[in-house]
Amino acid sequence: MVDDGAGPPTIAQLVTFLKQDAISTYFTIHPNELSSPSFSPPSAWLPWWNWASSEDANGEPLWMLLWRYYTAPPYERAAQDFKAIPMSVRVMVDAARQLRLSRISRVEEKGKHNGNTNGMSPKKMHEVERMTDFVSEMLSGLSVDGLKRIQHVVDVGAGQVSAILTTYYLLRACEDSIAYLSRALRDQLRLSVLALDCSDVQTRGAAKKEQKKGHKSQDSEAVTSEGTLVYKTVNITSETLVRATTEWLERVTTSEGSGRNAEVPVLLVALHACGSLTLDILRAIIKQYRAATSAMDAWTPRGAVIVGCCYNMLHAEDRVLRTDASDGLILSANHLQLAAQTPDQWGTSTSKMSETKLAIRKVAWRALLEGLLAQRAQTIGKPPSALSDKKRLGRLNDSVYTNWDTFLVTAQQRLDASFVGLGTTERDSVLESRISMFHVLRCLLGPVVESFILLDRLEWLRNELHDTDLRVDLVNLFDQASGSGRNVAIVVKPAHSDCEE
Repeated sequence: MVDDGAGPPTIAQLVTFLKQDAISTYFTIHPNELSSPSFSPPSAWLPWWNWASSEDANGEPLWMLLWRYYTAPPYERAAQDFKAIPMSVRVMVDAARQLRLSRISRVEEKGKHNGNTNGMSPKKMHEVERMTDFVSEMLSGLSVDGLKRIQHVVDVGAGQVSAILTTYYLLRACEDSIAYLSRALRDQLRLSVLALDCSDVQTRGAAKKEQKKGHKSQDSEAVTSEGTLVYKTVNITSETLVRATTEWLERVTTSEGSGRNAEVPVLLVALHACGSLTLDILRAIIKQYRAATSAMDAWTPRGAVIVGCCYNMLHAEDRVLRTDASDGLILSANHLQLAAQTPDQWGTSTSKMSETKLAIRKVAWRALLEGLLAQRAQTIGKPPSALSDKKRLGRLNDSVYTNWDTFLVTAQQRLDASFVGLGTTERDSVLESRISMFHVLRCLLGPVVESFILLDRLEWLRNELHDTDLRVDLVNLFDQASGSGRNVAIVVKPAHSDCEE
């Protein structure tokens, strides 16, 4: 990833940029709309709209030239090839580059802890190792006595999923919360850990892994000579998180002979807290910290390392927290979907670029299909919505996108629709190029949206804790090239810490 060396953007700069009329259209218009016979591009699009109708660059789609410009170091952006890109587009892309937070990891790579992957993917192993190392340094490098004594950690599961979703999707969404991190914190750092998860299947699966390893397991608790690990299934909110932690500490402090839990400092961690779960954790920290300072019967949150994800699952009220600084900016579903894009990583390998090309082709071809459906609707005198109420295209195998004819035949079968009589169903290469260019431009704006979300959370939490001894920072914890798109952690720790990121 290229780091331009500029300082981090401010919320005001991000809001001003995202609210521009010329920028907002990329979030209010869906790619499918571009294939409508009645669509007319906004005037601000015309420079690239006309350019995208020209021939491919060096046998490659034109969007790749734009992407290379976005990822090129500053000294290469004056290259002759890039001058073919309309000036207004280059200006927009330059602004998008400058208004994104740097995502280069600042955490030192320690190397693998052991050769046993325990079923983890390389991505998951990278994340668990980095987070475990960071927590270790955080706990050992702090000068505040209260934090040096931390022995209790709550690992908050990443699977806070709506009940209306299918069981399959629930398990996929909870995949990251299978207690890999919890076990690493227990086994390597000798901590007492409470692992909370929304999925009872995941919780029981994690406990079963412990039994297979020979760990003592009773009432979802696994004990080793290094530490303890308790599994609990709970529908996580800020209230239930506080309650579950309190109940756990009442039990473990008694067994440890520690007596009342008023003196117990606690660290909260979350590896990919989906949607509003990130905010639930932070609200629990705020609530419990204030309760602990005014009463002697509560545990005290003294640190946190929270990595969020799945912005598309945010509750509406959690999309923008600092409304006083947002100047009326409203994040739509399109904003949240695009915030997850990592265009800097599209070309990190040949296979990654192949995946990117396929993903963009899917967007373009589905949009072209929408245009054919609109033409068919006009032919038979029905609105397009009436043709898709009972039939959905759904997910198609990647092989279907090998060629246009295969895609079209499959789509007609799925939708029970015939395009006979439309005159032509040939793939419109010019419109496909325009749709692809539009989608890539949207993706290049995605990191700006995520930067706003992260800074909004940072400033909101700092305001909430301004009168406490806790400090809040953003730390680039993971290497995005490892596949960890969401690599920024919200870190909370005492203000007088001498621990360095």
